[in-house]
Amino acid sequence: MGLPASISFSTSLPAYKIIGIVRIPPYICHPQNEKPPCLPLHTRLFNPTLKSLTPPDTHHLSAAQGWLELGNPLEATTELEQITPLFRTHPDVLDLSWQINAKSGNWDSCVEIGHALVKTAPDQPENWIHRSYALHELKRTREAFDWLEPAAALFPKVWLIPYNLACYSCQLGNRDDALKWLTATFKRGGKKAVKLMALQDPDLQPLSAEIKEL
Repeated sequence: MGLPASISFSTSLPAYKIIGIVRIPPYICHPQNEKPPCLPLHTRLFNPTLKSLTPPDTHHLSAAQGWLELGNPLEATTELEQITPLFRTHPDVLDLSWQINAKSGNWDSCVEIGHALVKTAPDQPENWIHRSYALHELKRTREAFDWLEPAAALFPKVWLIPYNLACYSCQLGNRDDALKWLTATFKRGGKKAVKLMALQDPDLQPLSAEIKEL
């Protein structure tokens, strides 16, 4: 299955979870804290009428990206925590937060962030791809397919969408649908390159014989 960015998943999580862009200990939403209930991230959406990120928030975002590229998601999260709370659900911040959580293998949070990204920036195909990628990592492949399928019509030039739909279909046992989506991928991404990628993809291994004949 394809992902639009190169991400390593070897880093383990500490005792607390990384949720969104803020490290939240397990007790933070406990009633005894006498705080309002924590809302799902996708209900605390960025208001698009607000201005774009400006310094020092842009500096913290850049620093967080640097830490992530160095393989340190915890320091990256610390930088994101310094961003003005009002802008912590800005699409650029959420996107980096998704990458941080993916780096840590925290796929539950990636799903939540993915929902928020699609709601705040539905015109960005990678947001749809990221959400379903996380669902598939959680073995929720049926949901991954259902959430991504509408994006195939929305972004007719993006080859990775039908490619991932082919992977999900194959894993769900829908061989004919998988081949249909893979054929659509050939038209968008170039047959030779996509075919080579598909033959090396574990998600499509059950179809390797058929793919060779395409």
